Amino acid sequence: MHSIQASRFIVVARWLAAFAVLVAHAGNLFISQSDIMTAPHGPGAYAWWFLTGFPHQAVIVFFVISGYLVGGNVIAKARGDEPFLAKYFTDRVVRIYLVLIPVILIGWALDTAGRRWFAGFGVYDASMFAGSFDPRLLWPNLLNLQGIFFPAFGTNGPLWSLGCEFWYYVTWALLLLPLTQAVPLVRFVGFACGAALAVSFSVSGVFFFVGGLIWIAGALVRFVPRPLVRSKSLALLIFLAATIAVRLIARGQIPSNPLWAALADAAGALSFCNLLLSLRHSTSREWALCNWRIHKPLSDFSYSLYACHLPIIIFAAAAADYAFDLGWRAQAPSVLHWIVTFGLLALILCFAWLLSRVTEARTEDVRLAIYRGLDLLRRREAEAIAMVEEVAGEPEPLPANASLIPQLAARCSLGR
Repeated sequence: MHSIQASRFIVVARWLAAFAVLVAHAGNLFISQSDIMTAPHGPGAYAWWFLTGFPHQAVIVFFVISGYLVGGNVIAKARGDEPFLAKYFTDRVVRIYLVLIPVILIGWALDTAGRRWFAGFGVYDASMFAGSFDPRLLWPNLLNLQGIFFPAFGTNGPLWSLGCEFWYYVTWALLLLPLTQAVPLVRFVGFACGAALAVSFSVSGVFFFVGGLIWIAGALVRFVPRPLVRSKSLALLIFLAATIAVRLIARGQIPSNPLWAALADAAGALSFCNLLLSLRHSTSREWALCNWRIHKPLSDFSYSLYACHLPIIIFAAAAADYAFDLGWRAQAPSVLHWIVTFGLLALILCFAWLLSRVTEARTEDVRLAIYRGLDLLRRREAEAIAMVEEVAGEPEPLPANASLIPQLAARCSLGR
């Protein structure tokens, strides 16, 4: 359903998008370029200004990739005959929460230390963090409601996109229940719940609806029968041109006008969907760049990197103000600014990789353990039913799709 070329390109795109967000947040806090449009600078300064302006476009790429990989797979499974929801929800919950829970705790520890040690330097008192340190936000964030009904807990603003993505997983599966072989009542109730969630989240979360359309577009790419642009090189040029044009026009900021913001997001999302579609149908030789061995190791910890980087950067910014005096980060960049910035980037990459070794890298192990636990429960359930039927002298077989637990409860309630 999706080609090797598309899959390998996605591996490259994932880590590039995560790095784009990291560089943008670190660069904007440690390398002051507020006068980039009014004062002359060297080529390096302009190159850095350009490279640090793609964080939102990177999130758009993440949404398309997630829709393509996860949403497209749900469509394929829903159209099949085998039950899939239990395994699907297990996979999605493990994938998200294995990283999310440690990241929330790490962010809470860094924010607590930073607010205590560097109080008075203004970093943690910024308006963007107003009300974000309320402990009552912990539970909504653990339910992935940040960015929808609640702000992100602490300084970890990027977690808003994980909240949206998690509930795309849930609502999409429920909305597609009418395509499955489930009993009519389950299909109707599931669809109704999915629709209710989608509508309420879209009304409450500013980006949830737009991001949802982007996510669905990525899912549909898996099923478009022919490419819109046959040349994958031309499709790549279209995507780069659209992305660069939005970056230069918006100057790295999210447009305040909702219509312009939606058009900018649509340009990035549709051009990236078009690129994936061209790659999926491509029969030409694969790009040699995508075969480099470095891509998979970098992609393997991209989720951890995206999820954990900002609290570290904020803590480092407060520490820099403490060490080099308040206002140091707003000064014209010196050699020390560049050393601190690139040292911080290296530190975050190392930390995110180490974090991924105990989170992302263990995803399949945790999933398999849960599968084994569920299989054990099913076997014990079947054994209990068989024992009750033997004692009751009613060995009639149960329907293949019947739930065993309700049957057992019914028999036990009759004193059998």
